[in-house]
Amino acid sequence: MIRSFFATKIYRAEMAVPAGLAKVCLAIARDDLAGRRWAKAHGYRGYTSYASLDDLPTRAPEIAELQARLDR
Repeated sequence: MIRSFFATKIYRAEMAVPAGLAKVCLAIARDDLAGRRWAKAHGYRGYTSYASLDDLPTRAPEIAELQARLDR
């Protein structure tokens, strides 16, 4: 018998993405040479950051704007 005890509710809504967000994200990935090397060495086909960047909203206003929209 399978029973569900912890149903997860997920809110979904349309949201405008801040202008320039993709450009900022690509620039961060491009600048993280260590992360690109680590991803390649460990068989990841895409980019994986080597270090967790916990200050992204301070680095880029586009990310701060996204955070503000998501926090609402």
